Amino acid sequence: MLVILWATKPESLGHLKAVCTAASSISFVAGLTISAVSYTEGRHSPRPSAILNAYLLVSLLLDIALVRSLWLADVGAPVRGVFTTVCVVKTAILVLEAWERPSSRTDGEARNPEATSGIYNQGLFWWINPLLLDGFRRLLRPSDLYNLDDSMKTATLSESFHDKWNRACESIPPSTPSLRD
Repeated sequence: MLVILWATKPESLGHLKAVCTAASSISFVAGLTISAVSYTEGRHSPRPSAILNAYLLVSLLLDIALVRSLWLADVGAPVRGVFTTVCVVKTAILVLEAWERPSSRTDGEARNPEATSGIYNQGLFWWINPLLLDGFRRLLRPSDLYNLDDSMKTATLSESFHDKWNRACESIPPSTPSLRD
């Protein structure tokens, strides 16, 4: 819509018309790309996309500054209205993209909320608040704690450590007794 609005503006705007038309076209393509990436990542990842959230946040902050400039400039009510609506829709998309997916697994075992938390929850450690509140109210038992991811379990880490240790020891020449002893 913005592409059409900018393209139909009078030629008296000069380079502004060309730049704004190009920027609106690129923004339209970026919106289509965001939709495709969001759909693809939503099907394959248990957590919201950090890249999309970061892009949407930075883009929204810059768009808010642009909306302010458009409201102060004499570009016409339709452009201001459409661009303001685009910012509102982008805000809604940011909120929806940051929304976390349900934390249940297909095997019936509850998933650690850290595994499904988004960039904002991880940055603020918001995912751990329910556990902290529960610990404030009562004494926690081991069954109250979240399950570890398989890659963080002691058996997995110990096996990986011993494999790497044995490979490192095999690569040391026999004349160096320090690690072999």
